[in-house]
Amino acid sequence: MKQLKAIKVLLPVLLVAFTFTQCDIQDSGVGSFDDVTDKVPDFQVMPGAESVTMKVERNNDRGYFNIDLSNVAMESEVLDGSYLGWCAHWSAPIDARGEVYDDVTLYSTRYDKNWNKLNYVLNHKVRYFRDIEGVSYKEIQAAIWTLIDFKEFDIDENQIFDNLNREAYDAVMSDVEANGKNFQHGPGTIHAVFADLSKYQTSGEPTQTVVFGKGQTAWGGDVDAGGPPGPHFNYFDTNLDNEQGIVVGATKIPAGTVMVSDPDNGKVTITINLDNDGLTGWFLQEGNETVKIQGYDSPPSFSAPGGYFYKTSDLVVEVDEHKYYAIHLDVVEATFPEP
Repeated sequence: MKQLKAIKVLLPVLLVAFTFTQCDIQDSGVGSFDDVTDKVPDFQVMPGAESVTMKVERNNDRGYFNIDLSNVAMESEVLDGSYLGWCAHWSAPIDARGEVYDDVTLYSTRYDKNWNKLNYVLNHKVRYFRDIEGVSYKEIQAAIWTLIDFKEFDIDENQIFDNLNREAYDAVMSDVEANGKNFQHGPGTIHAVFADLSKYQTSGEPTQTVVFGKGQTAWGGDVDAGGPPGPHFNYFDTNLDNEQGIVVGATKIPAGTVMVSDPDNGKVTITINLDNDGLTGWFLQEGNETVKIQGYDSPPSFSAPGGYFYKTSDLVVEVDEHKYYAIHLDVVEATFPEP
Protein backbone atom coordinates (compact mmCIF):
# COMPACT_ATOMS: atom_id res chain seq x y z
CA MET A 1 0.00 0.00 0.00
CA LYS A 2 2.78 2.44 -0.82
CA GLN A 3 0.30 4.87 -2.33
CA LEU A 4 -1.56 5.09 0.96
CA LYS A 5 1.53 5.39 3.13
CA ALA A 6 2.41 8.59 1.28
CA ILE A 7 -0.68 10.22 2.82
CA LYS A 8 -0.88 8.40 6.12
CA VAL A 9 0.22 11.42 8.17
CA LEU A 10 -2.92 13.23 7.12
CA LEU A 11 -5.60 10.58 6.81
CA PRO A 12 -8.32 10.18 9.44
CA VAL A 13 -10.09 6.89 8.75
CA LEU A 14 -13.17 4.59 9.24
CA LEU A 15 -15.10 4.05 12.47
CA VAL A 16 -14.25 2.22 15.69
CA ALA A 17 -15.77 2.40 19.10
CA PHE A 18 -15.09 1.44 22.69
CA THR A 19 -17.14 2.60 25.67
CA PHE A 20 -16.56 6.22 24.66
CA THR A 21 -15.73 5.06 21.16
CA GLN A 22 -12.04 5.57 21.11
CA CYS A 23 -9.24 3.31 20.02
CA ASP A 24 -6.38 5.08 21.73
CA ILE A 25 -6.52 8.83 22.13
CA GLN A 26 -2.81 9.25 22.87
CA ASP A 27 -1.01 11.30 20.24
CA SER A 28 -3.62 10.76 17.57
CA GLY A 29 -2.20 13.34 15.17
CA VAL A 30 -5.30 13.53 12.99
CA GLY A 31 -4.87 16.24 10.41
CA SER A 32 -7.08 18.06 7.94
CA PHE A 33 -9.19 15.79 5.78
CA ASP A 34 -9.13 18.45 3.05
CA ASP A 35 -5.38 17.91 2.77
CA VAL A 36 -5.99 14.23 2.01
CA THR A 37 -8.53 14.81 -0.72
CA ASP A 38 -6.06 17.01 -2.60
CA LYS A 39 -3.51 14.19 -2.70
CA VAL A 40 -5.58 11.15 -3.72
CA PRO A 41 -6.71 10.97 -7.37
CA ASP A 42 -10.47 10.86 -7.94
CA PHE A 43 -11.19 11.16 -4.21
CA GLN A 44 -13.91 13.78 -4.41
CA VAL A 45 -16.87 15.17 -2.52
CA MET A 46 -20.08 13.32 -3.36
CA PRO A 47 -22.54 15.72 -5.03
CA GLY A 48 -25.52 16.33 -2.78
CA ALA A 49 -23.62 15.06 0.28
CA GLU A 50 -21.59 18.14 1.13
CA SER A 51 -23.43 18.77 4.41
CA VAL A 52 -25.25 15.77 5.85
CA THR A 53 -26.19 14.70 9.37
CA MET A 54 -24.74 11.49 10.79
CA LYS A 55 -25.69 9.62 13.97
CA VAL A 56 -23.10 7.12 15.21
CA GLU A 57 -23.76 4.16 17.52
CA ARG A 58 -21.78 1.04 18.33
CA ASN A 59 -22.52 -2.19 16.49
CA ASN A 60 -19.70 -4.64 17.21
CA ASP A 61 -21.44 -7.45 15.36
CA ARG A 62 -21.41 -7.23 11.56
CA GLY A 63 -19.77 -3.82 11.61
CA TYR A 64 -18.03 -1.54 14.07
CA PHE A 65 -20.75 1.10 14.00
CA ASN A 66 -24.32 1.71 13.03
CA ILE A 67 -24.58 4.93 11.04
CA ASP A 68 -27.79 6.82 10.32
CA LEU A 69 -27.58 9.43 7.56
CA SER A 70 -30.09 12.23 7.09
CA ASN A 71 -30.34 15.55 5.23
CA VAL A 72 -28.82 14.04 2.09
CA ALA A 73 -29.88 15.91 -1.05
CA MET A 74 -32.19 14.08 -3.45
CA GLU A 75 -29.63 14.19 -6.28
CA SER A 76 -26.94 12.37 -4.28
CA GLU A 77 -25.97 8.78 -5.09
CA VAL A 78 -26.12 8.01 -1.36
CA LEU A 79 -29.48 8.10 0.41
CA ASP A 80 -30.80 8.83 3.87
CA GLY A 81 -30.78 5.63 5.87
CA SER A 82 -28.80 3.18 8.00
CA TYR A 83 -25.35 1.81 7.15
CA LEU A 84 -22.68 -0.34 8.79
CA GLY A 85 -19.57 1.71 9.57
CA TRP A 86 -15.93 0.97 10.26
CA CYS A 87 -13.11 2.72 12.08
CA ALA A 88 -10.51 4.26 9.85
CA HIS A 89 -8.01 5.56 12.40
CA TRP A 90 -7.11 3.08 15.15
CA SER A 91 -5.74 5.76 17.50
CA ALA A 92 -8.34 8.54 17.19
CA PRO A 93 -11.52 8.91 19.28
CA ILE A 94 -15.17 9.20 18.35
CA ASP A 95 -18.34 9.31 20.43
CA ALA A 96 -20.48 6.35 19.31
CA ARG A 97 -23.14 6.56 22.00
CA GLY A 98 -25.75 7.96 19.65
CA GLU A 99 -23.83 11.20 19.02
CA VAL A 100 -25.22 13.27 16.14
CA TYR A 101 -22.77 15.13 13.89
CA ASP A 102 -24.04 17.89 11.59
CA ASP A 103 -22.51 19.44 8.49
CA VAL A 104 -20.59 16.26 7.59
CA THR A 105 -19.04 15.94 4.14
CA LEU A 106 -18.96 12.58 2.34
CA TYR A 107 -16.22 11.48 -0.08
CA SER A 108 -16.48 8.65 -2.60
CA THR A 109 -13.80 6.07 -3.47
CA ARG A 110 -15.63 4.69 -6.47
CA TYR A 111 -13.35 4.00 -9.45
CA ASP A 112 -10.29 5.18 -7.48
CA LYS A 113 -7.68 2.41 -7.70
CA ASN A 114 -5.97 3.67 -4.55
CA TRP A 115 -8.81 2.05 -2.60
CA ASN A 116 -9.17 -1.22 -4.54
CA LYS A 117 -8.14 -3.43 -1.62
CA LEU A 118 -10.39 -1.59 0.84
CA ASN A 119 -13.33 -1.89 -1.52
CA TYR A 120 -12.51 -5.56 -2.11
CA VAL A 121 -12.87 -6.20 1.64
CA LEU A 122 -16.19 -4.37 1.82
CA ASN A 123 -17.51 -6.42 -1.10
CA HIS A 124 -16.31 -9.76 0.27
CA LYS A 125 -16.90 -9.45 4.02
CA VAL A 126 -20.16 -11.44 3.79
CA ARG A 127 -18.13 -14.31 2.33
CA TYR A 128 -15.51 -13.93 5.06
CA PHE A 129 -18.15 -14.19 7.77
CA ARG A 130 -19.58 -17.28 6.13
CA ASP A 131 -16.51 -19.16 4.93
CA ILE A 132 -13.54 -18.30 7.20
CA GLU A 133 -13.73 -19.94 10.59
CA GLY A 134 -13.39 -17.50 13.46
CA VAL A 135 -14.01 -14.29 11.49
CA SER A 136 -15.85 -11.58 13.41
CA TYR A 137 -16.07 -7.82 13.08
CA LYS A 138 -12.69 -7.63 14.88
CA GLU A 139 -10.75 -9.40 12.12
CA ILE A 140 -12.50 -7.38 9.40
CA GLN A 141 -11.76 -4.14 11.26
CA ALA A 142 -8.10 -5.07 11.76
CA ALA A 143 -7.80 -5.81 8.04
CA ILE A 144 -9.27 -2.40 7.23
CA TRP A 145 -6.79 -0.68 9.57
CA THR A 146 -3.94 -2.59 7.94
CA LEU A 147 -5.00 -1.59 4.43
CA ILE A 148 -5.57 2.07 5.20
CA ASP A 149 -2.39 2.11 7.29
CA PHE A 150 -2.85 5.51 8.85
CA LYS A 151 -0.33 5.90 11.65
CA GLU A 152 1.06 2.55 10.44
CA PHE A 153 -1.16 0.00 12.08
CA ASP A 154 0.77 -3.16 13.02
CA ILE A 155 -1.31 -6.20 13.93
CA ASP A 156 1.47 -7.54 16.18
CA GLU A 157 2.14 -4.31 18.06
CA ASN A 158 -1.24 -2.53 18.16
CA GLN A 159 -3.35 -4.93 20.20
CA ILE A 160 -6.64 -3.03 20.10
CA PHE A 161 -8.91 -6.07 20.47
CA ASP A 162 -8.97 -8.83 23.04
CA ASN A 163 -9.30 -12.33 21.57
CA LEU A 164 -8.59 -11.37 17.97
CA ASN A 165 -8.38 -14.54 15.87
CA ARG A 166 -5.00 -14.23 14.18
CA GLU A 167 -5.55 -17.18 11.83
CA ALA A 168 -8.82 -15.68 10.60
CA TYR A 169 -7.20 -12.26 10.16
CA ASP A 170 -4.32 -13.83 8.19
CA ALA A 171 -6.81 -15.69 5.96
CA VAL A 172 -8.62 -12.43 5.14
CA MET A 173 -5.38 -10.59 4.40
CA SER A 174 -4.09 -13.47 2.26
CA ASP A 175 -7.20 -13.27 0.08
CA VAL A 176 -7.01 -9.47 -0.13
CA GLU A 177 -3.33 -9.46 -1.10
CA ALA A 178 -3.95 -12.15 -3.74
CA ASN A 179 -7.06 -10.63 -5.31
CA GLY A 180 -7.78 -7.14 -4.03
CA LYS A 181 -5.42 -5.11 -6.21
CA ASN A 182 -7.38 -5.92 -9.36
CA PHE A 183 -10.84 -5.31 -7.87
CA GLN A 184 -13.20 -3.74 -10.39
CA HIS A 185 -16.39 -1.84 -9.68
CA GLY A 186 -19.52 -3.11 -11.37
CA PRO A 187 -23.21 -2.23 -11.35
CA GLY A 188 -23.83 -4.08 -8.08
CA THR A 189 -20.64 -3.51 -6.12
CA ILE A 190 -20.16 -1.63 -2.86
CA HIS A 191 -17.67 1.22 -2.57
CA ALA A 192 -16.26 2.91 0.50
CA VAL A 193 -17.53 6.34 1.51
CA PHE A 194 -15.48 8.49 3.88
CA ALA A 195 -17.29 10.86 6.26
CA ASP A 196 -15.15 13.75 7.47
CA LEU A 197 -15.65 14.45 11.21
CA SER A 198 -12.22 15.94 11.91
CA LYS A 199 -13.59 19.41 12.69
CA TYR A 200 -15.27 17.99 15.81
CA GLN A 201 -13.42 17.41 19.07
CA THR A 202 -13.70 14.22 21.14
CA SER A 203 -11.77 14.13 24.44
CA GLY A 204 -9.77 17.13 23.24
CA GLU A 205 -8.72 15.38 20.02
CA PRO A 206 -10.01 15.74 16.45
CA THR A 207 -12.75 13.18 15.84
CA GLN A 208 -11.79 10.48 13.39
CA THR A 209 -13.29 9.96 9.97
CA VAL A 210 -15.95 7.30 9.44
CA VAL A 211 -15.98 4.86 6.56
CA PHE A 212 -19.00 2.92 5.40
CA GLY A 213 -19.94 0.90 2.34
CA LYS A 214 -22.32 2.40 -0.17
CA GLY A 215 -24.02 -0.27 -2.24
CA GLN A 216 -26.82 -0.16 -4.77
CA THR A 217 -30.44 0.89 -4.31
CA ALA A 218 -33.20 -1.17 -5.87
CA TRP A 219 -36.89 -0.31 -6.20
CA GLY A 220 -39.87 -2.63 -6.41
CA GLY A 221 -42.58 -1.71 -8.93
CA ASP A 222 -43.12 -1.10 -12.61
CA VAL A 223 -43.97 2.61 -12.54
CA ASP A 224 -41.07 5.01 -13.18
CA ALA A 225 -41.44 8.17 -11.06
CA GLY A 226 -38.95 10.04 -13.21
CA GLY A 227 -35.49 11.40 -12.47
CA PRO A 228 -33.73 14.72 -11.89
CA PRO A 229 -34.51 17.12 -10.33
CA GLY A 230 -36.20 14.43 -8.24
CA PRO A 231 -34.73 11.02 -7.39
CA HIS A 232 -34.60 8.00 -9.68
CA PHE A 233 -37.06 5.46 -8.34
CA ASN A 234 -39.87 3.14 -9.27
CA TYR A 235 -43.01 2.51 -7.28
CA PHE A 236 -45.63 -0.24 -7.08
CA ASP A 237 -49.12 0.53 -8.36
CA THR A 238 -51.66 -2.04 -7.08
CA ASN A 239 -53.96 -1.17 -9.98
CA LEU A 240 -51.49 -3.06 -12.20
CA ASP A 241 -50.34 -6.67 -11.87
CA ASN A 242 -49.86 -8.18 -8.41
CA GLU A 243 -46.31 -9.14 -9.44
CA GLN A 244 -43.99 -6.41 -10.71
CA GLY A 245 -40.28 -5.99 -11.33
CA ILE A 246 -37.38 -4.95 -9.12
CA VAL A 247 -34.84 -2.63 -10.77
CA VAL A 248 -31.47 -1.35 -9.60
CA GLY A 249 -30.15 2.20 -9.95
CA ALA A 250 -30.86 4.91 -12.47
CA THR A 251 -30.17 2.51 -15.36
CA LYS A 252 -32.95 0.17 -14.13
CA ILE A 253 -31.04 -3.12 -14.05
CA PRO A 254 -33.51 -6.02 -13.57
CA ALA A 255 -32.94 -7.74 -10.21
CA GLY A 256 -36.05 -9.75 -9.38
CA THR A 257 -39.75 -9.36 -8.67
CA VAL A 258 -42.02 -8.16 -5.88
CA MET A 259 -45.56 -9.34 -5.18
CA VAL A 260 -48.31 -7.55 -3.27
CA SER A 261 -51.14 -9.81 -2.11
CA ASP A 262 -54.83 -9.03 -2.23
CA PRO A 263 -56.00 -7.07 0.83
CA ASP A 264 -57.17 -8.98 3.90
CA ASN A 265 -58.74 -6.95 6.73
CA GLY A 266 -56.82 -3.83 5.75
CA LYS A 267 -53.46 -5.62 5.39
CA VAL A 268 -51.39 -6.88 2.45
CA THR A 269 -48.30 -9.08 2.30
CA ILE A 270 -45.34 -7.86 0.23
CA THR A 271 -43.03 -10.66 -0.96
CA ILE A 272 -39.62 -9.77 -2.39
CA ASN A 273 -37.83 -12.19 -4.72
CA LEU A 274 -34.30 -11.15 -5.66
CA ASP A 275 -32.67 -12.88 -8.63
CA ASN A 276 -30.06 -15.26 -7.23
CA ASP A 277 -29.41 -18.99 -7.05
CA GLY A 278 -28.09 -18.87 -3.50
CA LEU A 279 -24.51 -18.28 -4.64
CA THR A 280 -24.68 -15.79 -7.51
CA GLY A 281 -26.95 -12.84 -8.19
CA TRP A 282 -28.61 -10.04 -6.23
CA PHE A 283 -28.78 -10.14 -2.43
CA LEU A 284 -29.77 -7.78 0.36
CA GLN A 285 -26.85 -6.01 1.95
CA GLU A 286 -26.09 -6.72 5.59
CA GLY A 287 -28.02 -4.67 8.11
CA ASN A 288 -31.30 -4.48 9.99
CA GLU A 289 -33.06 -1.98 7.71
CA THR A 290 -32.22 -3.05 4.18
CA VAL A 291 -35.91 -3.22 3.21
CA LYS A 292 -37.84 0.06 3.53
CA ILE A 293 -41.50 0.45 2.54
CA GLN A 294 -43.88 3.38 2.50
CA GLY A 295 -47.54 3.29 1.43
CA TYR A 296 -49.43 6.06 -0.37
CA ASP A 297 -53.02 6.75 -1.39
CA SER A 298 -51.95 8.79 -4.43
CA PRO A 299 -49.00 8.32 -6.79
CA PRO A 300 -45.79 9.45 -5.04
CA SER A 301 -43.72 12.17 -6.69
CA PHE A 302 -40.74 11.44 -4.48
CA SER A 303 -39.92 8.54 -2.19
CA ALA A 304 -40.89 8.40 1.48
CA PRO A 305 -41.25 12.06 2.51
CA GLY A 306 -40.53 12.14 6.23
CA GLY A 307 -39.07 8.61 6.22
CA TYR A 308 -40.23 5.05 5.69
CA PHE A 309 -42.90 3.60 7.93
CA TYR A 310 -41.70 0.00 7.57
CA LYS A 311 -38.00 -0.79 8.05
CA THR A 312 -36.84 -4.40 8.17
CA SER A 313 -34.48 -6.95 6.65
CA ASP A 314 -37.25 -9.47 5.95
CA LEU A 315 -38.21 -10.43 2.41
CA VAL A 316 -41.85 -11.03 3.37
CA VAL A 317 -43.52 -8.08 5.09
CA GLU A 318 -47.12 -7.45 6.18
CA VAL A 319 -48.12 -3.79 5.83
CA ASP A 320 -51.24 -1.65 5.84
CA GLU A 321 -53.30 -1.58 2.67
CA HIS A 322 -52.55 1.30 0.26
CA LYS A 323 -52.91 1.86 -3.46
CA TYR A 324 -49.22 2.64 -4.04
CA TYR A 325 -45.95 1.61 -2.40
CA ALA A 326 -42.36 2.81 -2.48
CA ILE A 327 -40.31 -0.36 -1.88
CA HIS A 328 -36.66 0.54 -1.34
CA LEU A 329 -34.06 -2.25 -1.14
CA ASP A 330 -30.35 -1.98 -0.27
CA VAL A 331 -28.77 -4.62 -2.49
CA VAL A 332 -25.44 -5.93 -3.70
CA GLU A 333 -24.59 -8.16 -6.66
CA ALA A 334 -22.30 -10.93 -5.49
CA THR A 335 -20.85 -14.32 -6.33
CA PHE A 336 -19.98 -16.70 -3.52
CA PRO A 337 -17.81 -19.81 -3.91
CA GLU A 338 -19.31 -23.25 -3.48
CA PRO A 339 -19.36 -24.17 0.25
